[in-house]
Amino acid sequence: MEKILLILVLMGGPDTDPLPQRLAESITDAGGTRVQVVIGAEAVTELAKQGIKDSDLVATPALGEQLTGQKPDLVIIRLERRNSGGDGVIESVVWSKGHVDRHVAIAGKSSDPTEGAVNGIMRMLGPVIPDETSAAAGPDDERLAQLVTQAEWAALVEASANAPAKTARHYYYHILGLSRLGKHEAAEAALAAMRAAWPGHFMIASAETLVAPKVIQQEPVSDDADGLRDSAPAPDDGSNVLK
Repeated sequence: MEKILLILVLMGGPDTDPLPQRLAESITDAGGTRVQVVIGAEAVTELAKQGIKDSDLVATPALGEQLTGQKPDLVIIRLERRNSGGDGVIESVVWSKGHVDRHVAIAGKSSDPTEGAVNGIMRMLGPVIPDETSAAAGPDDERLAQLVTQAEWAALVEASANAPAKTARHYYYHILGLSRLGKHEAAEAALAAMRAAWPGHFMIASAETLVAPKVIQQEPVSDDADGLRDSAPAPDDGSNVLK
């Protein structure tokens, strides 16, 4: 039987904020029937069934890590919108598979950070949301996630590379392993292959965050680049000596 990923979206603030609904739509578009997104009061009630409250997550974020570590089919997202110096700010916290990730979206005056927050959260959720090719996760998929938890990066690269039919998730884990091993050129090549094999897939944005940006180093400036050369010091004629 296909497992359904339960995603609870909590909002610290007015219930009329459109952010949770906007995020739920994006998650549903990506995960389809393989995800169940619960927002608002229903999310609070569902969280209470797990034995904790929203205030517990705020006071002790480690509780979210422990809960999702025990229940890998549960994801908790907490959103907080505020103003800072006239700028709109949305702080997001995502608990999944025993880990916690954070994202902050900031928009200047007369701008709305909602889309920036949604895009940032979707990049964090990319490796978690099941897609069509991995909806029925097999032992191979579970092993890849386990290798990540154990930080076995070389084994992760090998396992993901040897997958008989590479899904977008295989590509993501392969890029993750390469980046953790410092093999940035290989990670960039794998990202290009992922784009070609799975154009438009939502996990590509997540994979892009793993590849370190190129740093263009400036060529050293030559000593005589400005046409000036050191000349021999003029002989001291004693003219600078006070008499």
